[in-house]
Amino acid sequence: MVFLVIALAPILFLPMVSGDAKLAKIIGIFSVAMTIPVLILSLKVLQSYYDKAELRHKPLLIPKAFGYGLSINPYHPAGKAIWFGIIVVVVILLIKMIVTPA
Repeated sequence: MVFLVIALAPILFLPMVSGDAKLAKIIGIFSVAMTIPVLILSLKVLQSYYDKAELRHKPLLIPKAFGYGLSINPYHPAGKAIWFGIIVVVVILLIKMIVTPA
């Protein structure tokens, strides 16, 4: 949680740099780049909450380990594809932000 706050804190400074497009682009790139480790860390934490042998043959949506609701099964083939797809989309967004001129 602390890492997420530190990674996304530069977004708070975007209104202060509204006149400087280059600095706003750098802050945006930094913020999107910091979401990649957060996504990977959240996947690893989710995997640590569940037993791999038990969940291998369970459905895609499983009850959350803590609290109410459902979670994506990190050991289901479709669940792995969903997590991988989210990370790929963020990486493509990051590349597009880097390539696009300010």
